[in-house]
Amino acid sequence: MRGKVYAYPEPGLLVRFVGQSPLSATVYELDKLRCNLCQEIFTATPPAEVGEEKYDATAAAMIAVLKYGTGLPFYRQAQLQGAMGIPLPVSTLWDIAARAAVLLQPVLDELIRQAAQG
Repeated sequence: MRGKVYAYPEPGLLVRFVGQSPLSATVYELDKLRCNLCQEIFTATPPAEVGEEKYDATAAAMIAVLKYGTGLPFYRQAQLQGAMGIPLPVSTLWDIAARAAVLLQPVLDELIRQAAQG
């Protein structure tokens, strides 16, 4: 073949899927030192990117989407997480969702107000 090749306007797509549980967790092992004299324990500071919150906002969003967006009850989410090696009790899932709901209440109130104007 001796023809010329030209750029095609649409790229070829290649998709790869990776299995992952809805919530993932990272465990940080912090070194501890104990003073022999005063018996006080000193714990190493965690990396800066760890943050202060145990449950990230994205975790709360995923829990809420699974519960209210797709209808996956908390007890089934807990079973799924446990099967993936990340135990998360139903009560904890509820607490995370409830804290997120309090933060989103002003958004819901405004949506209701906007809908009432229509």
